Amino acid sequence: MTSNDPEPDPDKTWQPMPAAPPVRQLLPHQEWPTERPPLVQTAFRLLIALAVFNLALSVIVIAIGPAGFEPVVEAALDGEEASSTDISLGATVAFTVTLLLALLPGIVYAGLSFPVRAGHNWARVVITVFAGLHLAERVYQLIAGDGGGFVLLLHIALLITTLVCLYSKQARPYFRPETPVV
Repeated sequence: MTSNDPEPDPDKTWQPMPAAPPVRQLLPHQEWPTERPPLVQTAFRLLIALAVFNLALSVIVIAIGPAGFEPVVEAALDGEEASSTDISLGATVAFTVTLLLALLPGIVYAGLSFPVRAGHNWARVVITVFAGLHLAERVYQLIAGDGGGFVLLLHIALLITTLVCLYSKQARPYFRPETPVV
């Protein structure tokens, strides 16, 4: 004991802090589902479809290339004087950002679809947050009229349907919390 430690109070009983929160206990008539609900399998397939959709979109962006974005940059400048170097740089930046916004969701959906299918609640939460952000982006694009109305509506429908499947009454019990390591 060092000189800075307080003297222990003999009237208080000291107990160590528990190592982990208690594990969620099931009632006697309850049990964890052992079979994957059909809606979880549907959500898995929808996540794979979203991944393919986004990866196909990134292939289209690559096919267009930075040169395909130059007319968009020129139109955005709206008559302002800009050199060809500035337009080329703007087109390269627009190409890179568009490619990342197409590629990143595809990678996330593909990577998290298997943990979701396995019943990991953390993966369902991450998918929910990411799909919510992605949904907000797609709705903004639809409202702003950034083109591809039918494709955007299809993408929005896939996102909403996936979330509904993941949080349906049938699928909820399958996503059990992780048991803590003691």
